[in-house]
Amino acid sequence: MAHDHQHAEEHQVYYLDQLCTIGICGALGTIMIQLYALEALGSILNPKFHAAVLFGGMGLLVLVVMRAKAVWFARFNQIDEHQDCAHDHCHEHSEGHSADHGHSHGWAPWRYAVLLLPIVLFFLNIPGRAEEEPPEADGIPVLNFSEVERAADNADTRAFWEERFQAGEKVRLKGIFVPLNGNDKVFLLARLKMTCCRADAVPVPMQVPFVCGETMPARQLGNQWVSVVGKIKVTKPEGREAWLTTIEVEKASDVKKMSRPDPNPMYN
Repeated sequence: MAHDHQHAEEHQVYYLDQLCTIGICGALGTIMIQLYALEALGSILNPKFHAAVLFGGMGLLVLVVMRAKAVWFARFNQIDEHQDCAHDHCHEHSEGHSADHGHSHGWAPWRYAVLLLPIVLFFLNIPGRAEEEPPEADGIPVLNFSEVERAADNADTRAFWEERFQAGEKVRLKGIFVPLNGNDKVFLLARLKMTCCRADAVPVPMQVPFVCGETMPARQLGNQWVSVVGKIKVTKPEGREAWLTTIEVEKASDVKKMSRPDPNPMYN
């Protein structure tokens, strides 16, 4: 009887261990999907891996459901077996069953501490969920770096931006302020490029200079996230075959320091 009692306790520990592991893995799968849905992966992972995180989370949830069903049915089968044994006084069955499970189902709390770490980080908002700054009331559109870099690609794009420059239309770009040595009126903006994850991310400046009509506090703005309002100008300097794109910034106040980094700081 003491052996049966010990065997029952081992099974209780085993099923408790299984339920805890299933619950934590379910939470991990849900968090992976949430990170994708909340666009919180942009600051820590190359976009080409975002879909893998989403499908990995979905796959983990499928495995959780399958394992939960297996444990559920195994638990009820065990209860039925013990009831049959108690009814028939089947001591030989207990000994045989014990031989099949000669290993010990020990409690391992350290395992849960490791598995719970990403869950705790998620609820601590690490990494931070995508959170844009409050939109400006001026209605000026925010452009990607790639849109500006293509402004002088061909006659159609040049005509498009020349028309808007003449009309005085402005655009907004967000990036890391990169001062140019010895010039407080010309600067660049950079965004991050990563091969895999945030650990290998490096700031890469857009090869389109910003020219301000006033002197700016370049040292104070250096390496800070800023929002810049200006007009895209496409010209062909005399004696050069290539067209040149610049962004004219009217005054220093059109370069504003952002209260927080862009939630998706990748070069785009």
